[in-house]
Amino acid sequence: VVRYMLPKAEVMKEIFIPDTLDEVVCGNAFYISVPKMKTNLYTGVTLGFKNAMGTIPYFLRERNHSYLINKKLADLLYLFRPDLTVIDGIIGGEGNTPAPVDPVRVGKIIVSNNSVEADRITTKMMGFNPDENELMMEAKKRGFGDDNVEIIGDTSVTRFRPAIASFMDEKTAREF
Repeated sequence: VVRYMLPKAEVMKEIFIPDTLDEVVCGNAFYISVPKMKTNLYTGVTLGFKNAMGTIPYFLRERNHSYLINKKLADLLYLFRPDLTVIDGIIGGEGNTPAPVDPVRVGKIIVSNNSVEADRITTKMMGFNPDENELMMEAKKRGFGDDNVEIIGDTSVTRFRPAIASFMDEKTAREF
């Protein structure tokens, strides 16, 4: 692993990443994020820049994997951002990820050279307001978005059921 210090970060001031990703940080390699379109118990949605969680060595993923997760994921954007984000929405997943999810047929693939904007657009396409999603708000607050993004193609909405942390919701009561 390679150690990095992130002075602008709020919670991940020190991070270790696999040495193969050091090439990405140095600008010598192309970084493509290819997530599935799905909901997430901790961040509302799990898409392009949340996919960076997989770059952290497994034994360090638990660090700040708490109410600070939105800040942690935005902190990772200071280190590296995907050069290309390809969100697989052919069949998405709704439910309490990381638990098993139910399939949602969307039939779309979202591609962008700005992972934050890809995630914002996809969040809208899932029927959620990105301006109310704490992860999206954290990234935008830090200046990682692009208000002048050009959208090409169909952005119609396929509503996803949100992840719900409570065992008291209607679906859980009905099924269990």
